Amino acid sequence: MRAWAICTMVLFDAVALTQGRSQSIRAEITNIVATRVASVSFQIQGGDKEVFIPYCVKDSEGSFEICAYGVATLESFDGQKWSRVKPGYYGEVFGVEDGQLNPVGVPPKTALSFRFDFSPRLYHVHSGSRLRVVVAYWNDAESVKTSGPVGRIASVPFVCP
Repeated sequence: MRAWAICTMVLFDAVALTQGRSQSIRAEITNIVATRVASVSFQIQGGDKEVFIPYCVKDSEGSFEICAYGVATLESFDGQKWSRVKPGYYGEVFGVEDGQLNPVGVPPKTALSFRFDFSPRLYHVHSGSRLRVVVAYWNDAESVKTSGPVGRIASVPFVCP
């Protein structure tokens, strides 16, 4: 688990130099939020046919990081059923532009490592909640950019840190 500080808007007293003149600028801090980021590492084992999963970057450990909301989602278990957990607060923007997604093929009978990072606070889940990651997949690389997924794969359940 990594700790990150997210500053949504940090403003401060400063002196700006504009075309050789000194100008005093006054501002104030409006909001600072500290969050914890949970990293879920998992493997997806290919079935009979190759499937494609969009990712954003390959991390230093060789895992494909899934960072587009909708490609990977969280679900929580309430004791009877699994329900999708929606992130954020009003006005929050998640994910990346479609053109930044890189589809990786998971060959048949082969496992690839993936990672999904999330902030329990932004997803409104608490430590001890029973969760799982659900990942969308496509049949070919081209359809990732042109159509919706053909299926979804659910991870084994885990407990929110």
